[in-house]
Amino acid sequence: MAHLEPWCHRPGPPLGDHVEFFAYWRNAADRAYTERAPARGAVAVIIDVGARQRLDVFQADGRTPVPVPPAFVAGPHSGSYVSRIAADSETVAVHFLPGGARPFMPIPLRELRGACVGLDRVWGRDGLGLHRRLIAAGSVAERLTILERFLTERMGVVDRHPEVLAVESSRMVYDRTPANV
Repeated sequence: MAHLEPWCHRPGPPLGDHVEFFAYWRNAADRAYTERAPARGAVAVIIDVGARQRLDVFQADGRTPVPVPPAFVAGPHSGSYVSRIAADSETVAVHFLPGGARPFMPIPLRELRGACVGLDRVWGRDGLGLHRRLIAAGSVAERLTILERFLTERMGVVDRHPEVLAVESSRMVYDRTPANV
């Protein structure tokens, strides 16, 4: 029987305003564990941190392979998919809140819709470096620290369109208005 060891962590501010949770899975069995992921309207980052360096993802039928690199960003998707976590494999993930990935992505979120894009295509050499550091990390806690630092460093880097800045500014003014007005 497959035994999956899951681990989840909800970060505090400022990442907690954007990230639903960080996850770690280790299949501590001698055979694969299959799981169906529901449709999700938010971005996730999925990274194989084990020796295998291959993620098995399938369309909703559970048979048709979806080719993905061992470290990728999954955009919002309207259908479910099936993942097969191989025996003795390890995976980490960042599950963003809906719209929460925007401050971290140097590409428009609409380009990620329904797609799985390699970390190197999203963050270039930094994405490849993140993958290498996560593989080399000695513990789940160290991996969490690496992920949090990586995302925190990117929060203010992404340029925002002037119209988005205007909406954010008006929201800040609105949020400061007393409740009884």
